[in-house]
Amino acid sequence: MSTIEAKIIKITNIKSHPNADKLEIVLPNGEGGFECVVGLGQFSENDLAIYIMPDSVITEEMSATLMERSKIQIKNGRIRPIKIRNILSEGLCLNPEEWLNHPVQEDDDVTEELGITKYEPPPRSSSSLRSGKGINFNYKNENFKEYYCVEKFKKCPKVLAELNPEVVATIKYHGTNFRCGWVKKPEYKKTWWQKFISLFVKKNPQEFLVGSHNKIKFPTKDALKNGDYYNTDTWWRAAKKYDLESVTKQIVDHEAMLHPDKDPPNVMLFAEVVGPGIQKGYDYGISAGEIEIRVFDIMIGGNYADWDTVVHLCNCFNLPVVDEVYRGPWHLDVTKKAAAIDIYNGKKYVREGVVIRSIKEAWHPKCGRVIFKYLNEAYLLDKTNSDYH
Repeated sequence: MSTIEAKIIKITNIKSHPNADKLEIVLPNGEGGFECVVGLGQFSENDLAIYIMPDSVITEEMSATLMERSKIQIKNGRIRPIKIRNILSEGLCLNPEEWLNHPVQEDDDVTEELGITKYEPPPRSSSSLRSGKGINFNYKNENFKEYYCVEKFKKCPKVLAELNPEVVATIKYHGTNFRCGWVKKPEYKKTWWQKFISLFVKKNPQEFLVGSHNKIKFPTKDALKNGDYYNTDTWWRAAKKYDLESVTKQIVDHEAMLHPDKDPPNVMLFAEVVGPGIQKGYDYGISAGEIEIRVFDIMIGGNYADWDTVVHLCNCFNLPVVDEVYRGPWHLDVTKKAAAIDIYNGKKYVREGVVIRSIKEAWHPKCGRVIFKYLNEAYLLDKTNSDYH
C-alpha cells in the first residue's frame, strides 16, 4: 500500500461538477491526479487547503466535527473513495483556518498534527491461505527486504510527464504478496568454539528464505526434519511448485561468476500468489486446490532489475510473469488500461488495476522509484473486494 500524508496544497484546478449545480471538483495534484468533490464556492483559485488522501484515518474528534459542520459521515474514521452525483471523490479538502491555529504554507505536512494515520486492513483468514504448522513467525533477517512501497499514481501524476520515459503497464493481480530468495545470513555474536570451527568448515554465508509481505515463514527444526511445511504453508507450497530455491540460487551463482571479487549478491523474487480462496471472487480460472504465482519484480544485489531483465529471467526459468497491457511512450491515456474486464477460462473478472513503471529503472525525488499503481474505479467502489491492494 502507498504512503499516507495530509499536506497543504494550493488550489490551481477547479472544475464544474457535471451533475450538480452546487458542487465543484478540485484536483489537488493536478491533471490525472485525485479528484475531490467540494461545495460550490468553498475554494477559489490559489486558495490554500488541507488535502487528506484516501485510506487515511482521521481522529474521532475530527470525524465528529465534520459530521456537525457538514453532515459528512465517515465510518470508523476511514476516508474512502465515494461517488457523489456519479463522480468519484477521493479524499477530503478542508479549510486550514478551521482546523489549524497557525499560518500555513504550500507543502506543509500536517499529518501528525491532525492525528491522521494510515488505514491498515485487518488480518485475513482464508482456508486457502494456510500458514502456521511448523513455521516460526519471529525469525528476523534485515537482508530479506519487504517489497518497496508502490505509490498511487494519482499522488504524483506529473512525475512520468516530467521524465517522459518508455513505460510498461502490467495487470495488477488480486492475490497475496509473496517473496523469496537467497540473502546474507543475519549477523550474530559467535562463541569461541564457533569461531574455531569456522576456520575449518566453510558454511554458505547465505540462506534461502520465503515470506509474505511482512512475515518471514521460517521452518522450525521439526518442520525441517519432517518436510511437512511445504504442504502446510501456502508460501512454501508456491516456492516448491516453481522450484524457486534452485531458481534464485542459479541467479546468485551467475552473478557471482560475473563478479568473482565480490561476495555473492542477495537475490530476491517478488510475486503475487493467486488461486481459489486467496481473494474472494478472484480465482483467475485456476483449478480448485491449486495456486499459481505471477512474478512482478526481481532484486539483485539490492537493486531492482530493469523490467526486461525480469521478463527474461522468468522466461529462462518458465516462471509466470504479470501480463503486459501496454508498452511504449508515456501518455496519460495509459491509465485507462486500469478500467478493464479480464477473462480467464470464460469467466469475467473486474481488473484490480495496473502497475505503470519505467522500462529502465528510474528514480524521482517526489516518489522514489518510478513505479505506480493505478486502481480501477469499479474495483475500488465494490465493497465486496478486500482492501489488500
